[in-house]
This record gives sequence, C-alpha cells and structure tokens, in this order.
Amino acid sequence: MSKKYKKKKKQDNASQKEEMIEVHGTVVECLPGTQFLIELETGQTIIGHVAGKLRKFRIRILMGDYVKVELSPYDLTKGRIVRREKGQNNFNQQQQQEAAAPVSSTTTESTAQPSEETAETSSDSTNETA
Repeated sequence: MSKKYKKKKKQDNASQKEEMIEVHGTVVECLPGTQFLIELETGQTIIGHVAGKLRKFRIRILMGDYVKVELSPYDLTKGRIVRREKGQNNFNQQQQQEAAAPVSSTTTESTAQPSEETAETSSDSTNETA
C-alpha cells in the first residue's frame, strides 16, 4: 500500500510582488548599516535599505540619488531600494546648480566691490607719495 503524496503548490512570486507598493523618492541622508533616509514624492520620509541585487552588484547609492522603493502594505515607514534611477538624479543636480548659481553671482559681486576699493586706496597712496 503506497500512498501518493500531492505536491503542495508554492505561491507565485508574481502574487507576492503585486502586494508591494512601488514609489519614487530622493535619498536625503545616509544612515549606518546601508540604510537611507528617503523623501518620497508624496512628501513622506521613510527609512530604506538596499535590496539584494543592488548589494550583489555593488551599486552605490549617495545622497541626492533618485531611487525606486518598494513598500510593504503592512509598514509604510520602511522600504527596500530596488533601483537607482539616473535620469531624475541628473534633473535634481541641474535644479540644485541653477539654485546655487544666483547665490554664487551675489558672492562674486560682493567680493568684487572690496577689491575695487582696495585698488582705489592703493592708487591714492601712490599719488600721495609722488
């Protein structure tokens, strides 16, 4: 008398992945243990860790990087970074450079004025000696 055993069907990975919520965000701060503080497009701030594939291929994630994050529906404050997007990161850098450009031009104007005054005072001192 042999019993036939039925194999238990495993759940498809696709059904498990459908439960994950995918969002995009920007890395605000690097925390210890390959964790990151991420500000989502919705304005919410979460803690994210690096996924295994990124760790395996040693993809570096830095502050300011635009990343794709998977959130569990059970805990919306923690997520897994599954992809580092390049296009949006370049866009963020351009915005930061444009924002920094007016600041740098005001500093050059303020530094240019004292140098002109020093040039006038040095020319006055040469006229006085002559």
